[in-house]
Amino acid sequence: MYGMKTLSFHFFLLTLYTLCVGSILMVTNASFVVMAALLSGGPLVVLWHRVQLRTQLIPLVALGTLFATALIELSAYTAGLWYEIDAATAFVWGGVPVASYLFSFVHVLYCIIVYEYFFDDKKSSPTTGYQKQGLALVVLGYTLLAGYLYIKPTLFFEYPFAVLLAAMCSSLAVMIALKQNVPHIMLMWRALRFALLLFPISLVYECVMIVNGVRFFANDHAYLYVFNLPGLSVPIEELFLILLIPFGVAMLYELYFDDGK
Repeated sequence: MYGMKTLSFHFFLLTLYTLCVGSILMVTNASFVVMAALLSGGPLVVLWHRVQLRTQLIPLVALGTLFATALIELSAYTAGLWYEIDAATAFVWGGVPVASYLFSFVHVLYCIIVYEYFFDDKKSSPTTGYQKQGLALVVLGYTLLAGYLYIKPTLFFEYPFAVLLAAMCSSLAVMIALKQNVPHIMLMWRALRFALLLFPISLVYECVMIVNGVRFFANDHAYLYVFNLPGLSVPIEELFLILLIPFGVAMLYELYFDDGK
C-alpha cells in the first residue's frame, strides 16, 4: 500500500501529465478520439495494472455511459446548450458525434480508476444483481422521460442548463438514497474531495475541447453567467457540471459496483 506522500506525488505527476499533454493537444488541434486516447487513455493504461478491478465492470460502464451521455446530449441539443463537432466521425441523435460517446466511456473509466487508486483500497468488490435493480429502474425512468421530451418537447425553461443540472442532481440523490446501510456522509465527503482535486484536470479537458473547436456553447441566454476569456467562453453551469460528473461517478461506483465502504 502506498503512503500518502507517494500518492500525492503520483497525483502531482498525473496533473502535470494532463497539463503538458493538454497544451500539446491545443497546439495540434486534436480531435475527440485523440483527446480520449492521450488525456484519459494513457493514465488509464498505467493505473489499470496498479488496481484490481473486475473486468465485468467494462461492459457495465460502457452501457451506463451510453445511457448517461445520450440523456445529457439529448437535453443539450434540444435546448441548444452546447454543440460538439468532430468531422472524423459519424453523427447520431441529431448531431452528436459518435466520438463523444467513446470519449465519455474512456473518461468515466478513467475517473473510476483514479478514484480507486488514490481514494479507495485499489480493488473492486463483487456485488449482486439485486443491488443494481434500483439503479436500473431510475435509469429506465429518466431515459423514458428524456425520450418523451425529445420527441415531443413541450417544456421550456428560462435557464435550461441549470434545469439540466437540477435534474442530474435529483436523479443522483434518488440513486444514493436507494442504497441503505452504507455510510453516506463519509462516501459523499470522499467523492467530493475526489471531484475537487480532479477539478484542475477537468478544466484542462474543457480548455482543449473549446480551443480546438470540438465543443462550443451556442446560446448565452441559456446560462446563468458566462466567463468570457480570450479564446474561451464557459458558462458557470459547465464548471459545476465538471465537478458533478466525477462526484457522481465516484458515488455510483462505490454504492452499486464496489463495497460501499
